[in-house]
Amino acid sequence: MYKFQDLKIGQTLKKKFIFKRNLVLKFAETVDDKAPIHVDLDYAKKRGLKKNIVHGFYISSIFSGMLGEKLPGPKTVINTLNLKFHRKVFIDDEIVFRVKINLLTKSVKAVVLSLKATNKKQKIVVSGDCICSFI
Repeated sequence: MYKFQDLKIGQTLKKKFIFKRNLVLKFAETVDDKAPIHVDLDYAKKRGLKKNIVHGFYISSIFSGMLGEKLPGPKTVINTLNLKFHRKVFIDDEIVFRVKINLLTKSVKAVVLSLKATNKKQKIVVSGDCICSFI
C-alpha cells in the first residue's frame, strides 16, 4: 500500500484480463443492462459480429480495481475520470490494462494518471486519464 511520498512520476501498473461470457452475463444482471448486443449471440451475429460486445462500463471497471487496490491504492478516491472507447471488446478477448502516473501534486496529495487498454493486436480499445486524491 502506497503513501503519497512513495509514488513516482512514470510509475506504471499492468494487468491482463479476459472477459469471459459468464462474467459478462453477471455484470449484465448486476447493472440491469441486458441489451441484446451484450447477451444474445444470435442478435450479435445477425449484425455481422462474431461474438457479443462487452459493456463499456465493465471494461472500464478493471481500471477501478487497479486504481483502488494497487496504484495509487486503497487510501485514494477517484476525483475525475475521462475515457474514450476506441474499439469493440468481445467476449473472450484478452485485454492488457495499463495505469501510469503522469503528475503528482503534493499540496493536495493528488495523482494524475493515464489509462490505456489494448487488445492482442496492440490496438487501443480504451484510453483516458483520471485524478485520484489521498484521503
